[in-house]
Formats: sequence, structure tokens, C-alpha cells
Amino acid sequence: KYPLDKAINWYILDIDDGVMLLQDIAEVLESHMDPIIGSGELQQKLVFLEDSVWEHWYRGQQISTKRIAQFLKEFEVYPDRDATSRFYHVSQLRAAIERYDR
Repeated sequence: KYPLDKAINWYILDIDDGVMLLQDIAEVLESHMDPIIGSGELQQKLVFLEDSVWEHWYRGQQISTKRIAQFLKEFEVYPDRDATSRFYHVSQLRAAIERYDR
């Protein structure tokens, strides 16, 4: 088991990483005009950002769509789905960016 202070430090790092993710999502959305963005499309655009930390996020692997969803859940942004795919509403992403971009 981790001591409480170590658990708190991991939580703080997670929040900082989440804010960094929101900042990078803001960059991705600068050129995105559709009202939705697919989970896979968002993941790929994050990975291919210049100087992206998401390309080698965990043990040299790209950040997954699942991990993106876990980060965004902390900011009350959840993926939606239709019969064939998962996606995010761009308006919800932008609202989260506005709340935490201070």
C-alpha cells in the first residue's frame, strides 16, 4: 500500500496531467469545426501534436482513448456514443477548457 502522502502526490500529478490534457485539447480544437470529435480522432490528434507527451505516455505507449476518458471524467466531460462510435461534444470540451484555463 502507498502511504497517504504518496497517494495525494499521485492525485495532484493526475490533476496536473489532466489540465495539460485540456490545454492540448484546446490546441486540437482550434482547427476543428465539427460539433463532435471522435474519441479515436481526438487521441490521434493529441499524439501527433508537436512536442506531444501523449505519444509516449505510458511505458512508451501512446495515451489510450480509455485514459483520455478517465482524465476528462475528472472535469465532468464524458464520451457519448452512437451505434458505431464514441465521441465527445466539442461544446462540452470547450466548456471544461474555459473552467480550468485560468
